[in-house]
Amino acid sequence: MLYQIFDNEGGFEAMGAVDTEFAEAKGRSMPSKEQFVRVLLVDDDEDMYILTRQLLRQAPGTSYEIDWVPTAQEALDELGQQYDIVLLDYVLHEATGLEVLREIVRKRPHLPVIILTAHGNREIDVEALNAGAADYIAKSELNPNLLDRSIRYALERSLKLRELEQLADRLQVANARLSHKNEELEQFIYMASHDFREPLRQIMSFSEFLRRDIGHTLSGRAEQSLNFMVGAAKRMDDLVEALAKLLRASRKEITRVRVSLDQCVDRALEELTERVRTSNATIIRDPMPHARCEPTSMAHLFQNLIDNALKYCDKPHPEIHLTAEKGGQKWILGVKDNGCGIAQEHYNKIFSPFRRLHRRDQCEGTGIGLAICKKVVEAHGGEIWVESEVGKGSHFKFTLGATGFTTNTTDDLEETP
Repeated sequence: MLYQIFDNEGGFEAMGAVDTEFAEAKGRSMPSKEQFVRVLLVDDDEDMYILTRQLLRQAPGTSYEIDWVPTAQEALDELGQQYDIVLLDYVLHEATGLEVLREIVRKRPHLPVIILTAHGNREIDVEALNAGAADYIAKSELNPNLLDRSIRYALERSLKLRELEQLADRLQVANARLSHKNEELEQFIYMASHDFREPLRQIMSFSEFLRRDIGHTLSGRAEQSLNFMVGAAKRMDDLVEALAKLLRASRKEITRVRVSLDQCVDRALEELTERVRTSNATIIRDPMPHARCEPTSMAHLFQNLIDNALKYCDKPHPEIHLTAEKGGQKWILGVKDNGCGIAQEHYNKIFSPFRRLHRRDQCEGTGIGLAICKKVVEAHGGEIWVESEVGKGSHFKFTLGATGFTTNTTDDLEETP
């Protein structure tokens, strides 16, 4: 049975399906003392029907109701009935049991079928199982316990397969829903990067025109208000751009390649050359390992952490140490500074988007850098944390999960996933 799935606003999202046959079968599950199992026997020998009926009557704990048809065509005609399982003779007059089995699997894929044969034969056994049979039993070996156990196990396997199919259906619906949400997110990122920022740029442009053309005629208070307007528009533009960066980091797919992390650090420092120079900072670098990672993301990660260390340093000569140490089976990488430090109660807050520990007039920024760092590290299967002491500095550390590393200074040390 098909049903529609709608989003929170009532819009159509996807189609779902409920297997009504599965729902009924789940209610039966494995036979209990109070329930019965409907069996269809397909065999051209009536004596086999009598024997099977007697065997099932002796089965402990389960009540069986058995119907018998002698031909393949009658068996296929009976598929419209709600049978729980089929016992199918391998040899029929007008068709082989395998031909009938394949037709049953095509019409009723969830109906378990047990093949019965006069003599055990491994080749037939394998062929029957490959064709979709739940089990294969030699008639000479039949007894109440064997037949009962084979039926119960076949029913349970059939039930588990249906549950897996139901889970697969739900997963497909969830993936369709996720794909739809990703499309919406992509549209929002575009709007944040373009449509939202365009009015802000116009405000900033016209404000600059006003300040240039009539700024000299304004009173002190009016000029201050104009400056506030320009500053507010600039901050809003920065926040929108920061939001777009965070959203991109959240949905970025990681393509891992083997790369020297020293090269990633080089790229990060190249972007920060002027900032490092004007800050009068000293950069100390440990030799970095090689890693299987996404190089651009790693460069941005180091850049954000180094920029953060420069930004929050209250010393006249910032000292930044890029660390790499082997911790057990993993490398622990980090950026250590001699800045103002972070109180322990703020350790978790600093990785949240737009969370700032300082006022804007004390320190520039949007509060998005560490949140992006966290997204990058988690996308690589790792974790990031901070160790800090107020007044002495902070040490931001991270791992890259099961990503493989090799050292570039000693013998290769490969970390296995």
